[in-house]
Amino acid sequence: MSEHVHISTVIPTYNRADRVVEAIDSVLAQTSRCDEVIVVDDGSTDDTPRRLAMFGDAIRVVTQENAGVAAARNRGVAEAAHDWIAFLDSDDVWSPERIERQRTLLARHPEAVLLATDWAWNDSPQQGRLPEQTKAALAEPAGADRNIIALTRLGGHGIWLPTWLVRRDALASAGGFDPAFRIAEDTLVLFRIARRFPIAVVPEVLALRREDRDAVKLSLVGDDAYTRELRGYTLRILDEMEAHAADLDAESQASLHRLHGYFLAREAASLIRVGRYREARSIARSALALKPPTRQKLQALLIALAPAAARPLLRLGEARSAASSTSGASAA
Repeated sequence: MSEHVHISTVIPTYNRADRVVEAIDSVLAQTSRCDEVIVVDDGSTDDTPRRLAMFGDAIRVVTQENAGVAAARNRGVAEAAHDWIAFLDSDDVWSPERIERQRTLLARHPEAVLLATDWAWNDSPQQGRLPEQTKAALAEPAGADRNIIALTRLGGHGIWLPTWLVRRDALASAGGFDPAFRIAEDTLVLFRIARRFPIAVVPEVLALRREDRDAVKLSLVGDDAYTRELRGYTLRILDEMEAHAADLDAESQASLHRLHGYFLAREAASLIRVGRYREARSIARSALALKPPTRQKLQALLIALAPAAARPLLRLGEARSAASSTSGASAA
């Protein structure tokens, strides 16, 4: 395979007039240029249209009424002229060598259908966020079993959508991005592709993610409401993966079950806190059947046996954890 596969870049944007300019500049500055750059303006009401017009023929702008990021990405893919799609969010940037490195890896491994890279926060550009376990497992394209083990590690897999280079037929086979998912729509697609096709990662930091929380930022890490919503979507994804678990080897199944049990136990604990004892007990029993990690196993066991008694004990455990964290932060 020639190193020059034809690539369409898709950038959805909404009310990020300043940020989207930087994102586009980073795509146009690639050492190995993409063949087209599609910016989907998802109904912006700020200065975005004027800023995009400044790029002239260097980009193609598609405008639609506000429909959300999943719908905007799907629109960009539908408009794309080429078989490979690279994604970037409008508030983030690529390193100049990103596409070059992915084209090189693809030339060595044409069987891969999705290639990601390491990434970092914008204010810590040298500190990669891709776990060593993920990099080791997916240094070369892997099949479903190794993919699922990498994606279901308890600490998170670290594969981030704005580093993806993905074949459009694989994306289509996963159903594209589900607009019903307000967040985690990329995780659903990633898992669906991973159980069918080889995926791989470039271990270099080749994209930077901003931490600032603007009016349209969805990934509010640390926010309780966001955490609850994310857990709900994650459980829906894991439920779907469990339906196909029989296709995996024993190690992959165990890894999937453990992560599923972990999230079910956390969901049960969340329900206990608001007094939904019967529902919490049922979910805790489901968690125990999947053999979650020890801490979550003990929580689920307590909830399954005595949900009313579990409520004050869980609160006490949280208070102790918070006190310990505060003490540690002060000591530091």
